[in-house]
Amino acid sequence: MLGFSAAVHLLEPSATTADLERVRELPYEVGVDYALQLRGDVLVPHFATIGAGVLDLVRRAESGRAMLVHNGGYPYIVVGSAAVFREALRGIAVGIPNEIEDDQRLMLVAWDQS
Repeated sequence: MLGFSAAVHLLEPSATTADLERVRELPYEVGVDYALQLRGDVLVPHFATIGAGVLDLVRRAESGRAMLVHNGGYPYIVVGSAAVFREALRGIAVGIPNEIEDDQRLMLVAWDQS
């Protein structure tokens, strides 16, 4: 079964869509390092999960509801609103704190553990 070690962070308020898109243009290691510099405080520290919630976020990114910042090697890095994260992670008992507004942008960083 597909499993992940993941964490959810606030996205740095200064991070722009152009910053996130730039990750895709950079070589693998440089792009990952650059993306990780855009994350802010951790909201949900590392948690182990089956792939359902992580893959649901990836599907939402593919449909335009979130942004798949890094794919094609690990980690998966997905950015989206707190509302989208709440929907996607609801089934795996990972709670986004209530004080986080639904429109605040979050970053998921997930490593495949299968």
